[in-house]
Amino acid sequence: VTDTALRILQGAASESTFARAAALDFNRVLIAVGDGTAAFDVSTLRTLGKAAAAQSVGLLLDIALHRVGADWPLVQAKPAWFQRVVAGGWPVDPRRDLHAREFVPRFDNAKAADGLVAALVEQLIAAIDHGAAGFAINWPQRIPPAVLKRIVAETRRAKPDAQFVAWTPGLNRAERGGLANADFDA
Repeated sequence: VTDTALRILQGAASESTFARAAALDFNRVLIAVGDGTAAFDVSTLRTLGKAAAAQSVGLLLDIALHRVGADWPLVQAKPAWFQRVVAGGWPVDPRRDLHAREFVPRFDNAKAADGLVAALVEQLIAAIDHGAAGFAINWPQRIPPAVLKRIVAETRRAKPDAQFVAWTPGLNRAERGGLANADFDA
């Protein structure tokens, strides 16, 4: 079995997906959940996780930690921990009443970073409990390396077999170099 992953969209995933992946010698299937900020349906995750395990294939979730959806409860509970952005990642003009769909975590604020890391790790552990083997982190260069390292380490403290992959296509050498100490598996 080669160390490779098959990337598919959540809506296209089914139990037969994992049988096909195993037959093609893939050892992981990467499930993309919308744009990476959407929540994964727990019952779907359990079903896909069981199907993956039955074929000895790891289920990786494609996630974005550098931005969250407006519906994430922590955005409402701790708004100071986030910056509102519009399409393209630009900050919202405070003179206009725009309804941003995404928020950028304020990892530059120590108190916010501590709370965000704890909340993200809790969600990652829950996803593993429901069937995920690990995660592919999109745009990892947008998260401070020390924060990434904490997220990986704290998740692995509770789930030692958790897999973490940095999604690096298109990153330059300097951006990839900043990820070297985050303890990604690939």
